[in-house]
Amino acid sequence: MKWIYVAVAAVALVVLGFFAYKRFVGNKITSPRDLVQSLNPKEIDKVKSLNDRVALVRDGVSRDLVKDSEEEIKDGDKVITDTNGLASITYKSGTVVRVKGDSEVIFESETRLTQNFGTIFVRFKKLLGVQESFDVESENMVATVRGSAFASIIKRGFDPKIIVTDDEIEVVAKDAKTGEKLEKTKKKILKGEQALVSKVNKNITSSKAKLTKEEQDWINLNDVSDNIPTPSPTPLASPQPTAKAGTPSGTPA
Repeated sequence: MKWIYVAVAAVALVVLGFFAYKRFVGNKITSPRDLVQSLNPKEIDKVKSLNDRVALVRDGVSRDLVKDSEEEIKDGDKVITDTNGLASITYKSGTVVRVKGDSEVIFESETRLTQNFGTIFVRFKKLLGVQESFDVESENMVATVRGSAFASIIKRGFDPKIIVTDDEIEVVAKDAKTGEKLEKTKKKILKGEQALVSKVNKNITSSKAKLTKEEQDWINLNDVSDNIPTPSPTPLASPQPTAKAGTPSGTPA
């Protein structure tokens, strides 16, 4: 009979241990944000206006940010830059997103950013065991980074373009109507490569990075140490929209 009491006592200890964990640990750290916060209790997610042409939209109310001002950014906040605007979003984890002019992004969470349109540059800082990936999502794709740096370019009327400057990323196409990820399209894009995500047939094509002068300048501004050499010093012409919607879009010429 003694072993029965021992077994019951062991089960009781396990149950009490579980509830103690839920009470004192499990309820306190429930998300990547909580984990990062526990490591950096004084840090906040923040947005900085690098000139006076940046707006922050919160709960439907838009206000212009003063040049060089820096303030907390919260889930659901939208950052909008006009043609000559420039902003940066710094996460508590150390990840930095630079937002170019004529762009719109939404701060979704500690691990995800929505890019509605425009040009951004992301340098993700991996925290082993805490936060090991970061997603940039748009209408037609999701780019997942794990300690990488890349530029994402979404222009109206063009296929989304990804340029990887450090390590590698995964890109997967999305169904724009349902928002569903098309897992069969997933592709790894390596440092020095670019990816184009066709809006028409959802194919992802990768190749050595071919940059316009504008794109190269953006890379140089954000990532000089990892600058991608172009095949020729002659800059490429700016891309032109595809004439027919049924024709798959290719690399901007």
